[in-house]
Amino acid sequence: MVLLLICVCPGSRADEYDLTELMRMNLEQLMDITITGSTLSDESIRTVPSAVTVFTHEQISRMGLDALPELLNLVPGYQTQRNSESPFLYSYSARGRRNGSQSKEVLLLIDGRVMNDPRSGGTDAQLRWLPLSQVERVEVIRGPGSALYGSSAYTGVINVITRQGVNEAGLAAGSHDMGKGHVLWSQSQESWQLDMFAEAFTDNGQTYNVKDTFSSGRINTTDPRQSLHFDMALRHDDTVLRALVHQSEGDDFYSLGNVFNDFNTAMSQVNQISLEQEINWNTDFYSHFFMGYLETLVEAAARVPVPPSRLPAGSTDPVLIMPDLQAKSFQFKWHNDWHQSAAADIQFGLEWHHDTETVARLLNNYDMGELAAGVSPITYYGDFSRGTPVSTLGTRYFLGVYGQYLYNLDEATHLTLGLRHDDYDDSGSYTSPRLGVVHALDDTHTVKLLYGEAFRAPTMIETRLINNTVLVGNSGLEHEIVKTWDLIWLGDWQATHSSLGWFRNRYEDPIIRGQIGTTRTFVNGDDEEAQGWELEIQHQLTEQWLLGGAFTHFTKLPDSALREADSLAALTMNFEQASWNWNLAAVYHNSREMLTPGDIPLTLDEYWLLNSKLRYQANKKWQTFIQVKNLLDEEYFSAVEGSSLTEGIANRGREWSVGMNIGFE
Repeated sequence: MVLLLICVCPGSRADEYDLTELMRMNLEQLMDITITGSTLSDESIRTVPSAVTVFTHEQISRMGLDALPELLNLVPGYQTQRNSESPFLYSYSARGRRNGSQSKEVLLLIDGRVMNDPRSGGTDAQLRWLPLSQVERVEVIRGPGSALYGSSAYTGVINVITRQGVNEAGLAAGSHDMGKGHVLWSQSQESWQLDMFAEAFTDNGQTYNVKDTFSSGRINTTDPRQSLHFDMALRHDDTVLRALVHQSEGDDFYSLGNVFNDFNTAMSQVNQISLEQEINWNTDFYSHFFMGYLETLVEAAARVPVPPSRLPAGSTDPVLIMPDLQAKSFQFKWHNDWHQSAAADIQFGLEWHHDTETVARLLNNYDMGELAAGVSPITYYGDFSRGTPVSTLGTRYFLGVYGQYLYNLDEATHLTLGLRHDDYDDSGSYTSPRLGVVHALDDTHTVKLLYGEAFRAPTMIETRLINNTVLVGNSGLEHEIVKTWDLIWLGDWQATHSSLGWFRNRYEDPIIRGQIGTTRTFVNGDDEEAQGWELEIQHQLTEQWLLGGAFTHFTKLPDSALREADSLAALTMNFEQASWNWNLAAVYHNSREMLTPGDIPLTLDEYWLLNSKLRYQANKKWQTFIQVKNLLDEEYFSAVEGSSLTEGIANRGREWSVGMNIGFE
């Protein structure tokens, strides 16, 4: 199949040399990639005051990966697990901290736009749908980011920069009737530029034999899913208008933790629009203004396990629910950068958000409010014309004010000082400090000493949830706090780059699930700690071979992190010869634990996951590829939040695809 695709691609060997030189990125160039998410200034791996891993578009395009959750498994300290909430959700954690099925502890930025759901605080759906074919660069930061970004930049920040000024179309087809197509289109005239990206994806899913959550037997289920994605940026001089729309849908599989074929569905939609203006007051001072609107919508359908004794006499219909959840956020940010001298930069600004939970209800065929209140028997409606509220609704706002000082003490030593104060109308305020010292011992060795504090404000789910049979909200929650020390050593040689880091996180007032009297709710728990080592290494074995590795070992994890692996590894091999490129990426997670009914622990086996891609660049505009994910067809499982299931969540087996990308004018 690959040879067939190559034969139909126009091109000649005449431009092969220029093409190879254009596409090759050696190790030294990788170390000098610009990083902006840590300080909002241009930094390199050597100077950035953070623990950070960067992937460029060229690196990503070599790998047999399609979505950001897959890429995160290659980053030290990060791990991804499949979610039982819907067929397309994947939760992830940074440095072992993840509370609940939503990934609320890491901030997701796409071209500077905050994409965390204003209702749940999570980014699971947003992270899953972001196509890697749109990505120019991903900066994955480990450690607190609240000194710049406020809440949710708790244990990390993912800063995504999309591709601009590119004209490209791509098609792919593969196993399980997978079909995918994308287009990047850019046009400019005088001071105007329009960039658009669109992608459509569908597949019929794989088949899984799972424990039936409503009987003692087992059943087969599938996980078909579809998505549509559109992102646009219109520029005029220093003004940018952006608009983004995405929708993901999935059927069957697990929905809200249960399997009920032919009824289970899940849908997630994100709408975002923003206007940005940059003003250059002079050569040393500029301001950036951002106004944005974000809207998230979640719909689902699921069956709920209810004892027959709670149902009306003679009723045989299952208890079915259709959640309808919507939230919106108005955002404003004013950022200033003052280049005070050749050695010093001062940054300051403010950020304001106004978040509203507009809809939070369950359409249900039985009265779910009565079920949560302990009424027996509960009222049977027979259809979905009535709903039960699952939140007290309402709004909240916050204002954050920040400042940052970047100073080069000399050519070898860089100092970063930062401070931000955030005030929430419903949960109080917090001030987040930051200190970073980066010192080059010589041309080979660099050390970094970093300290930072971050907070996460309670989400609307955690404070407003009602009419839930398992858990309710707690309006008295306080911010959870993390205080982090990082000590990092970097070594750079002609053919090798390595980074070894030690970190210590102290979590104060962590938000966990607990008990107040007889009520199961969210509470601020006892202080916890996490410690560990993170290693990254890249070695240019020959001009053609580039090897890489990432290793993490947690010497200490919080009790609430039992679902996380404490040893992680990722290995990559890349071979490039003329127009050919072959990549192999391997991910290792050691054993994890989850809770089953009765809070009985279940150990999930360790696993290795291999992904591979072979790419042929016919000329500067045409490339074809074949990729295989889960090359060895490994059967592996993700740990489940809660304790309602008796086994882990099955992940996808082997998947293959072939495709091509075509550049055009």
